Amino acid sequence: MNYSTKKTLSIISITLTLLVTTLMSCDKNGIPESQYEIEFYRQNQLTNIYNNEVSKLVSEFIEFASTLNEVVVEFNQQTTLDNLLVAQQKWEDALLVWKQIELYNIGPIDTSFIYYKINFWPTNTNFINTFINGTDIINNAYIESRGGSSKGLSAIEYLLFKPNNEETLNSFTIDANHQRRLEYLVALSQNLKLTAQNLETLWIDYQTEFTSAVENGLDGSQNLVINQMVALLEEIKIYKLGKPLGEDNGGVIDIDELEAYRSKTSLKIIKQNLIALKRCYTGDFAQTPFRVGFKTFMIQYGYEDLNQNILNRFEACFSKIDAISNPLVDQLNENPEVVSELNNEVTQLLVFIKVDMANVLGSTITFNDNDGD
Repeated sequence: MNYSTKKTLSIISITLTLLVTTLMSCDKNGIPESQYEIEFYRQNQLTNIYNNEVSKLVSEFIEFASTLNEVVVEFNQQTTLDNLLVAQQKWEDALLVWKQIELYNIGPIDTSFIYYKINFWPTNTNFINTFINGTDIINNAYIESRGGSSKGLSAIEYLLFKPNNEETLNSFTIDANHQRRLEYLVALSQNLKLTAQNLETLWIDYQTEFTSAVENGLDGSQNLVINQMVALLEEIKIYKLGKPLGEDNGGVIDIDELEAYRSKTSLKIIKQNLIALKRCYTGDFAQTPFRVGFKTFMIQYGYEDLNQNILNRFEACFSKIDAISNPLVDQLNENPEVVSELNNEVTQLLVFIKVDMANVLGSTITFNDNDGD
């Protein structure tokens, strides 16, 4: 074999080696192996979120909203204290499930503005009273035509929770326009049930797009979820705790700024928000063998310390909540310092998610605290 032939064979050998190496580092679609692995885990994370969290929570919310509608109809037929208490409890059941779903306001769910129909706060009590004192026929179609501040969970709370149950019962039995108030309550509960069903339809239509958008960009589903985690933590920090603490008015406590202060469920709401946020981070939605969450990525990328810091901050938030005597509306007046301590923990958790975790994942945070609710 002459030199020329040896040289040619050597070049061919090197070329084949490079080709094989390239092929081994790519999948069948030409995606680098590392990128393929990342997208594989992202898709499993998104599938986990939809199958084991969103889908189940939405189904549960439909069930609770339907039950609430049933007991409100019963309350309309027999307006007694016992039936009022049942209606109040069923409202709270629906509310607390909703506060876990609240995290997932993304994609077409967000652009549909359906969240405004389900739970817009603060509710506009002047509008509601004007509608009740009017002459229009009150039914689901009428409620559907009204703005978000006049319907949904917050509007139902306003009707079901006066300063005491005697006053609440009187508003439905002897006060002026008490029958129209009952009609408004029934229509609100029916509309909530139907809107919950519409939410499920939106998610079913969005499922494939949500679970397949594995790209690392503004429209990638993982990026959308991270932004909503940030948005919800900002909302807790600024609106659910900061404003009631008087952080924007010189430290003057403002009970009216509390979400759901009439029902005294403000602290329960925050806890359910944080439960949903932690489950989203860990991916521990159900006892399945392959539970992928943001925690999985932190560990795979070698950020075990950051993962532990985030988990510690979640536990610190829960510890501060457990240290607060419910209801939050009373605690703000009696001992606002412990409420402020909770807000400080939420702020630290927010920084870890918004800055540290987002940087590790290469996410783009588009939400800022000037965006509002």
